[in-house]
Amino acid sequence: MTRTDALALAAILRQAAAAEIMPRWRRLAAGQIRTKSGPLDPVTDADEAAERVIAAAIAQTFPGAEIVGEEAASADPSILKRLKGAELAFVIDPVDGTANYAAGLPLFGCMAAAIVRGEVAMAVIHDPLGDDSAIAVKGQGAFTLAPDGRETPLRVAAPLPLAEMSGCASWRYLPQPLRSRVHHGLEHVAASMSYRCAAHEYRLAAGGHADFLLYGRLYPWDHAPGWLLHREAGGYSARFDGSPYLPTHRDGGLICAPDRTGWEEARAVLIQRDGGLGRERRRGKARRLQLEGQRHGETAGMGGGDQLLRIGALLALETRLEGIGCSGENARVGGEIAAAVLAGATPFGLCLADHVFVSFAVGWRQNAPAICRNRDIPVGIGRPLPVLALVAAAGHC
Repeated sequence: MTRTDALALAAILRQAAAAEIMPRWRRLAAGQIRTKSGPLDPVTDADEAAERVIAAAIAQTFPGAEIVGEEAASADPSILKRLKGAELAFVIDPVDGTANYAAGLPLFGCMAAAIVRGEVAMAVIHDPLGDDSAIAVKGQGAFTLAPDGRETPLRVAAPLPLAEMSGCASWRYLPQPLRSRVHHGLEHVAASMSYRCAAHEYRLAAGGHADFLLYGRLYPWDHAPGWLLHREAGGYSARFDGSPYLPTHRDGGLICAPDRTGWEEARAVLIQRDGGLGRERRRGKARRLQLEGQRHGETAGMGGGDQLLRIGALLALETRLEGIGCSGENARVGGEIAAAVLAGATPFGLCLADHVFVSFAVGWRQNAPAICRNRDIPVGIGRPLPVLALVAAAGHC
């Protein structure tokens, strides 16, 4: 998909919003608001009319494409099967945040995404009230398009420790006991909210105004557009088990964060909660030290910023070892190894050592003792292993 394709899709959504959505807002009669699966799942005449207009325009602009609209799929769930194996398909959410729209609240959006051979390739989230669109094309970044044609690049927020993050969490479709874990986990973030509108929540995060997003149910019209927008704005996301999101997924949850470290911290506290809080506190401390070191702007030597980076890296590495199943004792040995390797290291060296170190740690119990014996290197708690042991073990683990 090209930028021209994305602008064409944005124009389609904008025209449908102007013709079918805005004229009905705050003017719906009682009979024009209905429910689908239950009282918390409304649909209006605006949803259905806008979807018909959008689907017809997409069919004309992109001949041969499969089209999966939320309202059509609600009436006939078999339509969802069109996404599998399609060369080109579009998913449409004509009015995302229908409950807000029906209540006269100004928080709703119009979304669509193009899926090429199973991967989200293009997305548009249009705000009918602001009359602007957030647009993303795979590999080409994300931006907002104003009514006068001005473009503003989108970028996620700078990384923060979890305790300083704010974001949106939708727990309604989470099963127990996961729902309760998320509730309790949200006590450990700076702030959490729900707009009842994924369109605006994704735009908020992609624009750097929210740090994390959490969702349980994954219908493609709700998440394919926002997922691509967030990713192209520089964010990191994955399902609760760490696997990549695909538009064919219906469950498994989704967490979005500014980077992978933030995602791991969010999952540890909001989803796992099996000892994850202690690790998260240490990880948060490490994160703050590393970020503070980066703000010092030092790139080498033993200055204050570099020392903060080193201390933060040691804490983070020890925490990651425990997170992948190493005992606390082995994690402490890992800390000693890290101390030996990182002595005199530059920030670049910290990153390199981090990757090698974790590769080494995965195979610590079974591989490291034998490797060290073969090289006459002493192994024992309390003894730092030299760099040779680290490199040798990394090559065998």
